[in-house]
Amino acid sequence: MKKILIISFHSLPMNVIASYRAMAFLYNLKKFGFEPTLLTHHWDNDLDEVKIKKEKYNYGTIIRIPIVKHWFHEVIGVIESIPLINRFSILFRWLSGVLDSSRLDWDSYRSLKIFCKQHLSDYTYDLIMGIYSPHHHLKLCYELHTLFSIPYILDFRDLWNNRVIHRHYSPNLSESLQDSITKFYWKKWLSKAKLFSITSKPWMEKIHEFSKTNGIIVHNGYEQEFFDRIDVKPPKTTEFVVLHAGSLYTHQYLDIFFQGCKQFVERNRPKNFKVKFIGADRRHYFNQLSGLMPRAKDYVLSNLDEAYCEVTKRIPKEEVIDQMAKCHLFLFPSFPDSPGTYGGKIFECIGGKRNILVIPDDLGVVGELIRETKAGFMANTPGEVTDYLQTCYEEWQENGYVDYKADFSIIQHYSRENQVRAFSDHLKLDWGDR
Repeated sequence: MKKILIISFHSLPMNVIASYRAMAFLYNLKKFGFEPTLLTHHWDNDLDEVKIKKEKYNYGTIIRIPIVKHWFHEVIGVIESIPLINRFSILFRWLSGVLDSSRLDWDSYRSLKIFCKQHLSDYTYDLIMGIYSPHHHLKLCYELHTLFSIPYILDFRDLWNNRVIHRHYSPNLSESLQDSITKFYWKKWLSKAKLFSITSKPWMEKIHEFSKTNGIIVHNGYEQEFFDRIDVKPPKTTEFVVLHAGSLYTHQYLDIFFQGCKQFVERNRPKNFKVKFIGADRRHYFNQLSGLMPRAKDYVLSNLDEAYCEVTKRIPKEEVIDQMAKCHLFLFPSFPDSPGTYGGKIFECIGGKRNILVIPDDLGVVGELIRETKAGFMANTPGEVTDYLQTCYEEWQENGYVDYKADFSIIQHYSRENQVRAFSDHLKLDWGDR
């Protein structure tokens, strides 16, 4: 059984989608003939933990190492307090291949590198896998390959900045420079990799603009074990609930939904109708994510009467699944101006056994997914939103649920387990094991 060392900054219990992607590889690779070890940090509210912790499970091993502050951490802190010098410092670091700007990322890279040099001297692995982001995992895999001649692969959940895939992207001088430097180093770090994996074909093609390394598609997928708990028919409720789970973005066509929803409300004046935006209130995070809508709660409430909507902060995934099980319809705003962008929540929606109202048809990957799985309806105008809500609402009033006719045999292909299965098949083929 070949041994794989997976390097990921993110892991549970950190409740972000990047953690679930890393854990999916750890949970499932052993089912398909590999022995995985996940190398990560302590994320149980104790970043100051100084011990190396090894956790052994039936599916694999997790090694958690502390993030040790390097002396350069304090130097960067001083530099950051002087804006003009900080700008030149960032440029110098970019040119040097230090593409992660935060002090935490720098300390993580140094801690991982020191640990790996000793660990790989003591233990044997057949493959190293680095998961982006941050950038330094790509760099570290390249460096470890140079030192130990261990084959490596790189996994990309995102591009370096998802603005670069936007149809109307017109970079300024700083963005052009950052893009050029990033592509230079990504090309270098990819040059020795066996292959790379990424979440969509258009994004793979974007990387192939500057790298010849073979790429494969590994979607984010959904956790089968979570969604097995959801029944096709929701429990009887006195309220018809449309649910959106996750963040809202400025480049989504949200006006289509809100205008259509307002028309539905004005037509029916329902006392038992609500649109829930679970996890959309993230005002403290908007500077960290490209395109994330600032003050999303205020935006929602300015477009829909508070009597018909609810906007919450992020909640644990278990609670999100409970909310999904109780709703009658999913809302998913697509990304029509950003080709290749699925959005992680679309896979949870298709696994959630409810019809999905997609706003609008992106004429791309999301549209293809909905047509393939028959998991929902795509509305391109406010009128189509109004009519679809009316149809679903009346069906719920009559039957207590909305009929769901998706193709489960196709949907199951998009579980995280089956995505890792396909990934494993590629590895075996590359190794000549199949």
